[in-house]
Formats: sequence, C-alpha cells, structure tokens
Amino acid sequence: MGAELGQFTTAPPPRRRRRGALLVIERMLLLVGLAVLGYVAATLGGAALYQRYESRALDDILRAGPHSAVPPGQAAASRSRRVIGRIEIPRLGVSTIIKEGEDARTLDLAVGHIRGTALPGAPGNIGLAGHRDTFFRRLQHIKAGDVIRLVAPEGLFSYIVERTHVVAPDDVWVLDATAEPALTLVTCYPFTYVGTAPERFIVRARLVPATSTGTQVQTARWTQPARPPTTAPRRPRTSAVVAAPPPAPVAPRKPRPIVWWHTIPRGH
Repeated sequence: MGAELGQFTTAPPPRRRRRGALLVIERMLLLVGLAVLGYVAATLGGAALYQRYESRALDDILRAGPHSAVPPGQAAASRSRRVIGRIEIPRLGVSTIIKEGEDARTLDLAVGHIRGTALPGAPGNIGLAGHRDTFFRRLQHIKAGDVIRLVAPEGLFSYIVERTHVVAPDDVWVLDATAEPALTLVTCYPFTYVGTAPERFIVRARLVPATSTGTQVQTARWTQPARPPTTAPRRPRTSAVVAAPPPAPVAPRKPRPIVWWHTIPRGH
C-alpha cells in the first residue's frame, strides 16, 4: 500500500508541468524575437553605412570637376559600374544611392537600377525599383508636379512627376523605352499591405531640360542624327502597273522579362 502511494506522489502535478512547458515556450519566443531584432538591426545598419559611404564617394567624384564625369556618348559603356548615382525627392526628404541591379541584396542596400532600361545621359526610360518599406516608403505621398533629381557623374537631371498609377506585376510595359527621356519608379503596392503585395505602384516623370547647379543638361544628347543623303540613281518610271509584294509577316513582340519578381515573395 505504501509503495502504491509512493508511485502517485513522485509524479509532478499537472499545473507544474504546464508551467514548465510555458516557460520553455516563453524562452524560445524570446530567442526568436532577439534573433529577428538582431537581423533587422544588422540589415538597417548595413544599409545606412553603405548609403553614407557611397554618397560620400559620389560627392567626391562630383567635386573633382567635369573632367571626371562620364561623357554623354559613353553612358551605355558605363553600365558595368557599381553605383549609378543618387535619387533625390526634396519634398519627401528622399536621398538614396542608386545601385546597378534589382536582386534582393541590392534592394536591401539601395534603390536598384533595372537592367535593360536607360542610364543617366542616354535616351529612353530609366527604371528604378525599391522596397515599399524602406527607401521608397515615402512614395505613397508623392504627387504630380513633384521634382525628382537624379545626381550622377553624367550630370544633374531634374524630372517632374506627371502621374502615378497602380498596375499588375506582369504589366512590364511601364519599363518600355520612350521617345522622350523619362524616369519610372517601381515599388510594391499597397504600402500597408501585410504579406505579399499583389500590385505595383508606378511613378512616371519626364525630364526637364534646365540649368542646375554647376551642370547643364544638354537636350542635344537625345536628338537623332540626320540621315546621310542617298546617292543611288533613281529608277525610271514605267507605265506598267507592278503589284507590290505582300508584306513580310511581323513576328510577335517578345515580352520584357519581369525583372522585379523577387519583390513578390518577400512582399516588399
């Protein structure tokens, strides 16, 4: 009888077991929270250090004088450089380095220049991508008429926001080349969405040829060269009616690859 009573008294009561399990869960959650905070602090701190270092290096290049700037005709040849320039939106207090590429690591450190789009000083449409919860968070307050400055070794370029709109992730036509120099900013939308953002927020701005501090934007960079006159002799007209050959079939246009897919699973 005493042995049977001893067996019942050795086991801890259920309340004590529950307290032990809750204590283990509490400590595990605390460790997970500390790990997440450490990751966020390391990411934001690394991005801040990168922005400060590259912005100082860009300012040193600009202060060195015009001889260090990239000639307008060689803008495409400078595609392999690491830093493209800096984007500034004075009314929103945005000043961020632009880095070549749109991979996850690049967008953690800076605004990314979308591959396949124009560079500063070259004709066409410049595409820039950024996360909605970091560098492009303030785009939710941008308005038509706001000024966007692009500071680069090629010069200082001012843009005026024309419009903003929301598109689906596969509407990559917003990155198509344009006849006039343009700037397109891309980020995920809605800004306050929790999880994978289902849409994209687009800002389209046009270049304003104007004189900036120490730099003059030359509109002649984007003028098309005149075609040389042809020297081939004219063919004599004949009275016979010749049927024109049927037009060659036009191949369907290959869609532009979606270059910012990586922002979808992360929800940024």
